[in-house]
Amino acid sequence: MRAYRDEGGAVYAEIAIAILPLFTLVMGVAQLALIAQASLVVRHAAQSAVRSAVVVLDDDESYYGGAPRLMIEDEAAPGALTAVVTAMSGSPGGLPAASRIGTIRTAAFRPLLGIAPGPSQVASGRAARSIRHAIGGASNDRLAFAVIYLDAAAAVTFPETPGSSSLRTSFAPDEPITARVTMAYPCLVPLVAELLCDEYDALDTSDLSYAARPGALSGVLDGNVRYRLIQAEATLTNQGAPYPYP
Repeated sequence: MRAYRDEGGAVYAEIAIAILPLFTLVMGVAQLALIAQASLVVRHAAQSAVRSAVVVLDDDESYYGGAPRLMIEDEAAPGALTAVVTAMSGSPGGLPAASRIGTIRTAAFRPLLGIAPGPSQVASGRAARSIRHAIGGASNDRLAFAVIYLDAAAAVTFPETPGSSSLRTSFAPDEPITARVTMAYPCLVPLVAELLCDEYDALDTSDLSYAARPGALSGVLDGNVRYRLIQAEATLTNQGAPYPYP
């Protein structure tokens, strides 16, 4: 007579073995979906940047502190958006003078604010890993931190031709202008971020060196957070309308 053996434990073990890869797959799909969403936003930011550039680059000098037309001045000039948030937060300093590159950055940063992280997502000592944190949410300090983040981890550059690594700072009327937007997007979904994304220091930051404040996040980011470098370009013909304003 054969003894009865309880095989219920084997069923639970099989379920546990099957659930782990399935759970990882679901997490991977969630992270890839967030990266795809961010790619669309960065593409929109590039379109906004080039639409601003074809107007701003040949705009009246009096609106940009006498800066010459058809040239990108000091790359370190912050966007007007940074100044507005600084003023709203009550920080001293007031509003800086407008600059051409700062105005173009502002046009690009507006859509990027929707995917820029808050301090609870990437800041050292505060970063948390979950799908809820990956999606993000409203908080009192998120807007100010997001602008600081974009000033350091997002850049608007102008390649000589689409896809070129050579950048330009001067332009001619009625010629095509290509704007490239680069952003370090944080990957925050547990388990899969390490598989799909890299450490911040491992990213190709050649374009990010042209951010408004490249070193602003030094010592601020949590070392365990991973990032995906996302780039997009858009090209339009320069407006070429050097008219003065009355």
